[in-house]
Amino acid sequence: MGIFSKLFGSSSDIEKQLEALYVPMFQTTKGMTLTQAKSTFRDLIKEAKEESLKEGTSKFPQNFGDILLEEESTNPHYKSLLAKKRNQGATDEDIRWWWNMHDLEKRMMTKDDNLNGFALFLKLKEDGLNEEEAGKRVKKSRPI
Repeated sequence: MGIFSKLFGSSSDIEKQLEALYVPMFQTTKGMTLTQAKSTFRDLIKEAKEESLKEGTSKFPQNFGDILLEEESTNPHYKSLLAKKRNQGATDEDIRWWWNMHDLEKRMMTKDDNLNGFALFLKLKEDGLNEEEAGKRVKKSRPI
């Protein structure tokens, strides 16, 4: 077990915590059965883990937001990254909150948000909107 695993728990610990959060949430907010919710969670967490490994973010420490902010003045890459985020309206507290999360937690949050957007898109199409209009409505309802 690596140093970060000792400090923050193993990857399976975070997966168990995320499953305990998302499975009931999928049941209540998306009307899924327990079996559907567990299956959806397993699919999403598998995707999240694969993306994390592929993008090289799986080993980021959970205090990465603090590190970004501390090293911003001496690291040009961090300075550029944070300037872009601040131009989009992010505050230091937002940066700390987001980047101090476990990578799988961030990815699951994003995947759930995408699922919600897709569900809205399908509902709008079901209500008679064409794809273009449904897409516009989804974008309006989900500001970035």
